[in-house]
Order: sequence, then C-alpha cells, then structure tokens
Amino acid sequence: MTRRLRLGDQDFYTFEEAAEVLAPLYTANTLRRKAYSGALPHHGGQGRGKVCFSNDDLKQIMAASANPGRLAQEKPAPAPLPEPENVVELPSFFRQTSRSKAIHRGKAA
Repeated sequence: MTRRLRLGDQDFYTFEEAAEVLAPLYTANTLRRKAYSGALPHHGGQGRGKVCFSNDDLKQIMAASANPGRLAQEKPAPAPLPEPENVVELPSFFRQTSRSKAIHRGKAA
C-alpha cells in the first residue's frame, strides 16, 4: 500500500503532489490554473515542469483556505480624484485641419 504524501515529506511539490497534500481542497488542475493566474503562491514560471510549490507555499494556501480572502492582494481603494476647478475650453482652431474645418462647418450650418 502506498503512503499518501503529507506536508513536509518533500521540499518541493508538483501540481499532482501538492493536490495530494491539499486534498480535498484543490485538484491538480485547479492548482495549475490558480498558480498561472497568480492567485496562489508558488515557485517558478509558467510552463510544463517549471512551477512547483514549497512547504511554505502549501502552508500559506492551507491558512488561506481557513481564512478566505487572505491571499487576495487587498489594496485600499484609491482616493477619488479632485474635481477640476477651472476647466478651460480650448479655442476651436486647436483641433482644426482642412478636413475637420469642413466637418465643423457642416455641423454649424
């Protein structure tokens, strides 16, 4: 009988191995999709055999599953931009070319 992988058995885990450690929270495909989108902590880049999960990564994922939203990069909402005080209308000659003059004359008439 094969022994199930547990956290700390290895230094780094593939998607399938990490899914075995994190079962039933995540499948290998879910881990792959979320790692590639940057929603889960991982090591490496995108592509076959280049992404792996460390023990610390799996601990963070497990802690976040107990506290949803913890992994999400919560950024404070930006302060609203102040309303412009003095909006100056530019003279029409700033945007006129021979083509736009003909268009503007047509609309003004």
